[in-house]
Amino acid sequence: CVLALAMSCTVPSVDEPRPPRMTTDPPTEVVEADGAGKTVTFYGVSTGSSVTYAADKLSVKSNVDVLGSLALTGASVHLTSSLAVTGNSALIGTLGVTGAVTVGANGSGNDLTLYGATAGSGLTWRAATNTLRLRGVLDLVGGVTTSANGQIDGELTVGGGASVGGELASGGGLTVGANGNGGDVTFYGASAGSAVKFAGDMLDVTAALMVSGDADITGTFTVQGNSDITAP
Repeated sequence: CVLALAMSCTVPSVDEPRPPRMTTDPPTEVVEADGAGKTVTFYGVSTGSSVTYAADKLSVKSNVDVLGSLALTGASVHLTSSLAVTGNSALIGTLGVTGAVTVGANGSGNDLTLYGATAGSGLTWRAATNTLRLRGVLDLVGGVTTSANGQIDGELTVGGGASVGGELASGGGLTVGANGNGGDVTFYGASAGSAVKFAGDMLDVTAALMVSGDADITGTFTVQGNSDITAP
């Protein structure tokens, strides 16, 4: 016997519209045209997670994981949540931060370098040695307080009060104020009330004074306590 199957199919006409389809060759999708774009939104699996491009702005409401380089060439970039960088990052332009900035973690820090306009100048933090190094001029308008040892190999200019709670070692000279416009200096001793103070063109020593070399005094020399003076 012979079995015959009848099959029929409908071939759309040339003028009949077809549904749009996405192509992967070439791997580029263009939405509208340059200067006449549309809003595009990609939703994530979690509620509220999405990526939206609208009005010349890309809004990302999810985590961003960049395995390669990330180049931002827009006029401004706004981050309303945390930004975590696990590799090296280079910023060319202006960075404005309204929140806290954390580099590394407690006990596991990272190096940080801020370059100046002059070659060789900059501010560097070395995490391995816990060292902050400034190659330039330090100008402090307010007070400065340190509770640890400090070493200054260059120039230190303080516009306000300075309080040093530890040891201060200067590799060069120490100048307080300027000629005709000096500042007060006080050195406290180990005993309460013991100090050496220079203020108002007068050196006030409220402690024992020992001079092992020559002393040249051109002004008034006043002794309020016991004194042992040996003339040559």
